[in-house]
Amino acid sequence: MIQIWWGFRVVLTELAVVMSYRTDFWLNFLGRGGSMFLASYFVWEAVYQSRGVTTINGYSFSMMVFYSALAPMINRVSIGSEFVGIQLDIFSGSLNRYLVFPVPYGLVKYLGFLAQGILAMGQCLMVWLVIKWLAGSEIAELAHGDRFLWALVAAFAGNILYFFLAGILEMVSFWHDQVWNLIVMLRFLIYFSSGLAIPLEFYPPWAADLLLKSPFPFLAGIPMQIALGDPKGWLSMELIAVYLGWFIALLAVFLLVWNCGKKQYSGVGQ
Repeated sequence: MIQIWWGFRVVLTELAVVMSYRTDFWLNFLGRGGSMFLASYFVWEAVYQSRGVTTINGYSFSMMVFYSALAPMINRVSIGSEFVGIQLDIFSGSLNRYLVFPVPYGLVKYLGFLAQGILAMGQCLMVWLVIKWLAGSEIAELAHGDRFLWALVAAFAGNILYFFLAGILEMVSFWHDQVWNLIVMLRFLIYFSSGLAIPLEFYPPWAADLLLKSPFPFLAGIPMQIALGDPKGWLSMELIAVYLGWFIALLAVFLLVWNCGKKQYSGVGQ
């Protein structure tokens, strides 16, 4: 019971820190999400009009509008603010406190990272409500509450995988001074391979099959398929096995790099 309360306090503290920068929070939400949606909307409108078709790869224009509006928000639930914060602890010396006090460092950092995903979930819910109540009837019909909730569950499952991926890259800070470029590379990789830019059905079949063996579709593409009704059975036992495989592998690498890296660490600070 004490451990549950302790974890709850960590999440609440991180939520308070993030919400203290309200202007940045809302500008990031409106600017980043809005710009991605508008760009996708006009691009897909031009594509459908130039081809003179009503569906492309099984997607109507209404489905693409729904996808373009919700996918960036789902992705934000999975990746939070993109940075886990481990590299900052190493550079500033804040890691000292975690080495002195008997707290599980990885769990503390994940709970703080999870708080960012929870805030992004609130933003995602706002977008979903706008789609449901203000959009045209054909688009609003796609916004089923039960499918949306399961999509969020899948996004939080992806949240764990991203934490391991970003955490492993940030722990390179134990050996090198600059790691932000690794996170930027990861960001571009996610943009093109997760289903965030375009649905995975738009890739060649061999490329889609290959991507579905990677952890990246769990950050956007698979949750969006669930939100659309999982028409092709993408939430299958095979994909669950892929997820569990990546979860175990990334957890093992995360712990290995942590145990090796902290032996190289020396810091003066908080």
